[in-house]
Amino acid sequence: MQKNLLLAICWLLSAFTATAQQATYIMEVDEQPYVEITEDTLVFDTPWFNVIKKVPLGFEFHYFGRSFDSVTVWNDGLYFDYESGSDDSTSYFMLAFEAFLSDRSIPGPWQTPQSPITYKTEGQPGSRIFKFQVKNAGFSEGGADDYTNFQTWLYEEDHSFENRYGDTYAPSNAWQDALDGPLVAMVQSFSGEVLIVEGDESVPDLVSIDMTDPNAAIVGLAAAPIEGRIYRFKLANVPIISVPEHEPIAAFPNPVGEIVTLSVPDTYLGLPYRIVSIDGREMTSGQLTSKTLNTTSWLAGNYIVEISTPAGKASGKLIKK
Repeated sequence: MQKNLLLAICWLLSAFTATAQQATYIMEVDEQPYVEITEDTLVFDTPWFNVIKKVPLGFEFHYFGRSFDSVTVWNDGLYFDYESGSDDSTSYFMLAFEAFLSDRSIPGPWQTPQSPITYKTEGQPGSRIFKFQVKNAGFSEGGADDYTNFQTWLYEEDHSFENRYGDTYAPSNAWQDALDGPLVAMVQSFSGEVLIVEGDESVPDLVSIDMTDPNAAIVGLAAAPIEGRIYRFKLANVPIISVPEHEPIAAFPNPVGEIVTLSVPDTYLGLPYRIVSIDGREMTSGQLTSKTLNTTSWLAGNYIVEISTPAGKASGKLIKK
């Protein structure tokens, strides 16, 4: 059950055809003191290497337009749509520090993890955070003294996520496939969108791999992120459709609670409409029979309402508290 993202991608570059498009996510870089997560739950109770376990998130998290309430931890990576133990059948996953990591007790006499992987969910409904932590992980192809620490945080409120990096010591440079640093990647599927963080760790680029290019190359980071580095990933802005014949659709209250009222002409009643989340997931659609909509079942976040009129589409933005 060997996990090797690069080999799988390189093989699939010539096997799939995909249409290039604007990346789903944008990246921000920050720096804050690294704080170890405590009062968390152990994922693996034995030394880990090529092992898996599903854990609950505690809320619905949207990733590349799909909703998940749990995640499979495969060693040090998070897999949302785990199907089997082979790379080519796995989709929807994120890697915060892919570098052939393993528990530092391997090889060794210990029966308990020396590199604990843990998780916890905290916060109030609507603004909860799932926190995943890899502590004191070793490098299976590095030196005995190599280690790294990092975390991944998933945010319920806006479905953003962060990779937070602690202390890393890796003078042996045992990076995957002779890269100059760890691989940081977000994958929708090997036939879909693959995003790689490349370049200087302090000012990296988020690169979308073009599956149609047989010469596509993965560069990765030039070095491991420094302690305190944060890579924050947010959904790219979805532009609101603007039509010259229409004013943007207004709504009140906005942000909305359980009920929202659209400020539209009576002539819009009976016209086709739809409401989509900011990540493109359709919430509802049909004929607009009332200016009042029930949003009780919606998760907190941003939404776009579109109404198809004879003159084109009118649209507006809703924010659910």
